[in-house]
Amino acid sequence: MTISAYELSDPEKFKNAIRSEFELCIDVAAAEELFCRRYSRHKTTTAYVAHDFAEEVFIELYRRLPNCSDMPQMSVLHQELVEWSRAPKDEKITKRSQSLYRQTYLCLYNEVERLVSAYQVIPEAKQQHRRLLRDSIDNNVRRFHQYCIQQNKQFPVQHYVDIDALQNGKPTVFEHVLPMSIARDLLLDNIFSIDQVFTIPTCSLGRDKDKVLKDKGWNNDTPDIYYYWKRYSESFEVDGVIQCKDGLSINFSESIEDHFQRSLTFLDYCKQVG
Repeated sequence: MTISAYELSDPEKFKNAIRSEFELCIDVAAAEELFCRRYSRHKTTTAYVAHDFAEEVFIELYRRLPNCSDMPQMSVLHQELVEWSRAPKDEKITKRSQSLYRQTYLCLYNEVERLVSAYQVIPEAKQQHRRLLRDSIDNNVRRFHQYCIQQNKQFPVQHYVDIDALQNGKPTVFEHVLPMSIARDLLLDNIFSIDQVFTIPTCSLGRDKDKVLKDKGWNNDTPDIYYYWKRYSESFEVDGVIQCKDGLSINFSESIEDHFQRSLTFLDYCKQVG
């Protein structure tokens, strides 16, 4: 049983907490079992202090020493599980701030950078290892898209919406206009940067249109990477249907470079020190 310096700073408070534990037991036998399982350990470092405090409280309450000689011997793991208490959860975030977007950006950027570096030194013969690294890259990039784009209500982002689906209450999916797997492979081949993969075009697309893409075999493919809107425009009507999130119309002949250029303001927002 280990105790923190904080607990040691107020011994009476710590002993009162132990006293409360014992008093909740239904009888002295249960209290003795609690003592033996939680406080009777090899006397090392702060465990010695915890044992002595618990023993002192036990004697005060029950007028005798606890007897652990008849207690079944527990394994080290069992003992640790008995003593373990789960740390409090991080404070719930009720409102996002620029600082949170910066933390998210830096954390995920560094992780993707590490995974890409690891991938590039793994021999092709280790296919499963490479596959798992690609999956991890995808998961981190998708987390950035989810947190910083899909759920972002604090700052304008370069995201597109299916007005037809939204106005008519149709179900939508968060869809990558340029398929995620293509962007990731371009990253691994040093053509796209991490920032560019973080800001590939995304759209809240009607599920019916998403099915059209799948039926055409373009779920993870595209007829043109550079002119990325062809994947949509060659599958269904886009004029007056797909718009920018802020309501502005789209130039469906623009290039992926144009899109990335318009995304720089959002990236700067994520990077800046609040």
